[in-house]
Amino acid sequence: MRSDADYRALYAASKRGNHPLLRTYSGTDDFLRLAELYVETIHNAWCAIPLFWFNQMDGRGPWDLEGSIREHQQVMRWYGGRGIPVELNEPHHWAMRDAPDVVFVVSAFLSAYNARQFGVRDYIAQLMFNSPPGLTDAMDLARMLRWWR
Repeated sequence: MRSDADYRALYAASKRGNHPLLRTYSGTDDFLRLAELYVETIHNAWCAIPLFWFNQMDGRGPWDLEGSIREHQQVMRWYGGRGIPVELNEPHHWAMRDAPDVVFVVSAFLSAYNARQFGVRDYIAQLMFNSPPGLTDAMDLARMLRWWR
C-alpha cells in the first residue's frame, strides 16, 4: 500500500464477495496520522497495536522502547475514544520468539490492562496455535487458558 488511493481501492474490493471486515496494524511511526487514514479509507474494523514491539528494540521502528510504549498507548486512546476495538498482539510476538510461558501470560495481562486504562471498551485477544512451532496444540491451549484465569 503506497497511498490513500490504494487503501480506498482495497476497501472497494472488499465490498464484493463475502464483504470481509478489514483491519491493519498501527504502523511503526506516525501512529495517529495512520489511524486517521485507516479509519477514513478502509473503515478499520479494529486495530492491531503492539505494546513492546515495532521500535528500535526489534529494528522495526524509530522509537526507543519507552517512547514506543507511550505512543502506542496514545493510539489505543484514539481508537478507544472512537469505540473502535483494539487487539494487542503482545503474547503472540513473545511466543514466536520462544519466550517462557510466564512472559506470554504477563504480556497478555499487561496488554489487556493497558487497553482498558487507555479507554478501549472492546478488546480482541490474539491467541494462536503452534507459536512457537515446537509446542503441541494442548500445550498452546494450556498457556492461552492460563492468562484468562
